[in-house]
Amino acid sequence: MALKHLKKYIGGEYVGVYRNFVFLAALQVTNFLLPLVTLPYLLRVIGTEKFGIVTYIQAFMLFFTVVTDYGFNASATRSVALHKHDKAYLSGLFSQVVTAKLLLCGLSFTVVATLVLTVDSFYQYREAYFLGFGIVLGQALLPVWFYQGMEEMKYITAMNLLAKVTFTTLIFVLVKKESDYPLVLLFFGTGNLLSGIYGFARILRRYGLTLRLPAWIAVWQQLREGWYVFLSSFCIAVYSNANIFILGFFASNLVLGYYGIADRIVNAIRQVLAVFSQAIYPYVCRLASANHASILNLLRKVYIPFLSFVFVISLGTCIFADRIVHLLAGRDIAEAVHLLRILSVAPVIIALNIPVYQILLAYDLKRSYTLVITLGAILNIVLNTILSARFSATGTAVSVLVTELFITGSLHLVLTYRHPQYALRG
Repeated sequence: MALKHLKKYIGGEYVGVYRNFVFLAALQVTNFLLPLVTLPYLLRVIGTEKFGIVTYIQAFMLFFTVVTDYGFNASATRSVALHKHDKAYLSGLFSQVVTAKLLLCGLSFTVVATLVLTVDSFYQYREAYFLGFGIVLGQALLPVWFYQGMEEMKYITAMNLLAKVTFTTLIFVLVKKESDYPLVLLFFGTGNLLSGIYGFARILRRYGLTLRLPAWIAVWQQLREGWYVFLSSFCIAVYSNANIFILGFFASNLVLGYYGIADRIVNAIRQVLAVFSQAIYPYVCRLASANHASILNLLRKVYIPFLSFVFVISLGTCIFADRIVHLLAGRDIAEAVHLLRILSVAPVIIALNIPVYQILLAYDLKRSYTLVITLGAILNIVLNTILSARFSATGTAVSVLVTELFITGSLHLVLTYRHPQYALRG
């Protein structure tokens, strides 16, 4: 019945967007809601200080997940969406992207191992770093880019749910004391690892693709194709995760733990934005080859209600921050509440740049997008270094908001004045 009413409101041609959003939402909910369920338990068992170390190492590993993803979630997804009925092309593309991701994963492990074995501050937590690399490996194997392009997320969603339930169970069953904190990092990667293996095998069976060793020139072409998206994604990772690294120079592990609590809650909201963006991206890519007016129509029908939803969620998070922190942490933590109220504004700011981001990538205007993101990353590092040194975690949170405002405003200006034929008007 709900689907029938939805067709009347947004038009039958866009119901697939809603369907993909639902499946992607289920995927991301298992990725981020279940870790939130474990938060009170972890804070009680391993303590806020060790939780700060886990947060720090997890942020470190996220840099390398960006390296292994290499922008394929945009560039390869676009290729799949445009050639979804060409089995020969998809077989070649799948082989090339998988090979590239595994090579990047091997390179990432070499860098991590070198740092851990040669730098004292890393070597001190060597077991946690090596176990935490499972996060990178799991992400490398997870073929979300292919399912997203095929607009078929349901096959990986069910297994992902099972994997994340397993991860949550492992946390409650095996993490029993403070010294068990390295296992938390191992279990973070377990869900994606299981999902990736299942998703990989399902692609070969369902779509009848042939996996073969591709020519080096073909792999290199995929790396070139994804370069600008990778660069922008890496810059996003810099201003998203470097915050914790920079804060670590000026604050204790306890303060990192406070920031990690607020950051994890806001990240759960931000994943809703990622879900929405992933759900509509294949449609925007196809509509870009037709006419710009059809893209604007899609955005009007599905984006405005979504933006309103994000605003309500962010406002609720700000108002009830104290209750949310108490519910998840199991106790009142004034520092985390203060940080959460500042960071709760970020999802609304980010949501405002989704249409621009989608249009720039759909029309292959990646250089303009990358320039803005690069400047935003530089601004964030400078601001974060200055503000966190003076105001600790509060300075870090404020630098996040200023950076997001700069990026959103700049993207709109670039689209409006540099590419006016694709502006958000019509």
